[in-house]
Amino acid sequence: MPDTILKRVSNVLRRAVAPRNGPIILMYHRVGSPICDPERLAVTPENLKQQIEVLKEKRTVVPLAWLADRLARGLPVEGTAVVTFDDGYADTFHQGLPILSALDCPATVFLATGFIGTGSNMWWDILARLFFLPGVLPPQVRIDTLHRPIAIDGTSAKSRTLTYRRIADLVRRLPSPERDAIVCDLARQIRGNLEDLESDRLMTPDEVIRWHSKGMFDVGAHTVTHPSLPALPDRYKASEIEDSCRTCTDLIGDAPAGFAYPYGNYDASTISSVIAARVDMAVTTEKRTVSRNESPFKLPRYYVGNWNGEEFAKTIRF
Repeated sequence: MPDTILKRVSNVLRRAVAPRNGPIILMYHRVGSPICDPERLAVTPENLKQQIEVLKEKRTVVPLAWLADRLARGLPVEGTAVVTFDDGYADTFHQGLPILSALDCPATVFLATGFIGTGSNMWWDILARLFFLPGVLPPQVRIDTLHRPIAIDGTSAKSRTLTYRRIADLVRRLPSPERDAIVCDLARQIRGNLEDLESDRLMTPDEVIRWHSKGMFDVGAHTVTHPSLPALPDRYKASEIEDSCRTCTDLIGDAPAGFAYPYGNYDASTISSVIAARVDMAVTTEKRTVSRNESPFKLPRYYVGNWNGEEFAKTIRF
């Protein structure tokens, strides 16, 4: 049986036997209504407010570090929940923090540190705007690593979506320099140049500092350039993790609260590099509750979509 099938079967079994009141970790990304969001990363402020209200009715929301410490010591953690945000989008600070503060809800934001303070957008936001914003698309685009050009029917929403998905799946697995070069070249072919939008930027250093309140609004590391870590040679993998952790420490004057694997991708050497960076915990994107014997470097998380409170309650396992 292929490893991917074994892993899928194992995950299903673990979800089935997980205690219903076991801890849950929620994974958010953005708070707002971005102009393009094919990955469904954003939750509107109103829906976030409803979700947190529901969450606090059903669970005790605790800091990530608190949960990891209790798990490590074998102490009770049932009925708890943790809120996390990946990447460090500025809208998490401007639109998310006021809601979290008003509802007294602790949260951790994992920073892709190479983008903090640069104004540069994440590659998937740039790629999405190229294919989904109004405008004429060329009949085909070229990617050097592919033998044939990719044909596009710009009048077809389906063709735009399929092309976006195909390219996103391709570049997600590449080292960051190759990934970014392809996205930049596609921007040249389609729009004439690459444009970063203020609305899609990540936080500035000042916003990170203003976000941080140890034990309430923590900061974690999420690599420097957001690569798929298993695709990197070990030395580059270690550098992405260590440099991101170091930048977090420099920004907030304290060690990062944890680490989040980009895209949820990790392997044995990735975990070894996280441990070597002296990080106490790491989170994945596996959708299930946290078990008692959970590895602190494979903590699962539930993706949260743009659901209202009722939809949220039905979707997340409480």
